[in-house]
Amino acid sequence: MQKKYKILFIQKDGILGGSAISLLLLLRYLKNKNIKFMLILCQKGELLNELKKLHIQYKIINFKGWRNLKNIFINLYAIIKLKIFLLFNDFNVIHSNSYEVNPLMILAAGKKYLKICHVRDYIDDRRAKKFLLQKADLIISVSKAVTTKLKNITKIKTIYNGATEYKLEKKDYIKNIIKKNKNGFIYAGVIGSCEKRKRQKDFIDAAFTILKKDKKFRFFIIGNLSSNYCLSLKKSIPEQYKNHIFFISHQKDIIPIINTLDIIIITSSEEAFGRTAIEAMSLKKPVIGTKVGGIPEIVKHNINGYLYPVGNIQLLAKYILKLKDKNLRNKLGNNGYLIFKKKFTEEKYINNIIKIYENFKK
Repeated sequence: MQKKYKILFIQKDGILGGSAISLLLLLRYLKNKNIKFMLILCQKGELLNELKKLHIQYKIINFKGWRNLKNIFINLYAIIKLKIFLLFNDFNVIHSNSYEVNPLMILAAGKKYLKICHVRDYIDDRRAKKFLLQKADLIISVSKAVTTKLKNITKIKTIYNGATEYKLEKKDYIKNIIKKNKNGFIYAGVIGSCEKRKRQKDFIDAAFTILKKDKKFRFFIIGNLSSNYCLSLKKSIPEQYKNHIFFISHQKDIIPIINTLDIIIITSSEEAFGRTAIEAMSLKKPVIGTKVGGIPEIVKHNINGYLYPVGNIQLLAKYILKLKDKNLRNKLGNNGYLIFKKKFTEEKYINNIIKIYENFKK
């Protein structure tokens, strides 16, 4: 990458979720290459600990959602603060890591900056206009599905997220949760924030269907468990299945958990990309996912997993039962690993981003 670039990144919050993980991969690379950059963080959170570990320079400028009227003055102050900060620093690229902080970038930055906005959510043109996406010099979308949805954005490029490939020993990281751990259990799990659009209830309903026929399966819901939706799901588990269906709180390092699971499932009604899927594929795990958003760009039906229509509980249960066959799980998992190596590695993701910085001209 040409050394003339100095990049200012803007991250909307301190949550160590998918967008932050993708950003950290990029920041770690830039730091190792001695390329100058800095991060503006709009809200504190556990991401701060990772920044400190990597000795990444950051500045906190509070910026919040526009929907609440009381945030207007906070956000106007943030715009002024960023504008002054830019006056006294020599950045020439600004990269907002979410469409939600794009207004901060657009309203604070002048014309001399290359302004890039990463869209990691499944949004439409109405929302894109509201968040001033048309004012950015380039939009990076995380899937073709997101790109297609943004019909009125002309300067847009699809770049898939990437994941780090880990070489982990096969170790049961969740056996202590199961009271009577016996060999031969098949672990199926759904990972992510516990909320209605993620449809963990479909996963549980499929589990009920399966457990009436086969008690060899164990089911895991992994993520933040404090929502009312999640609490209602916990209450819905009958006594006879409480040793078969388990809830695990959000894990800072989810990779060892994925490595323990035999089947990864995505039940979402909307999903811009599907980071969990590529992380599973990097560990040779078969993936069952819904036919929405970017998931079909990752999961290839009958090749590295299965796709099913949102809400089709019987079909979801059927595919989970099929994967009782260990040879089939290994076959689909190995196919997924080959797809991962071809399209979704950390190196491919970073190289595609770097090419934009190097080649894009205002």
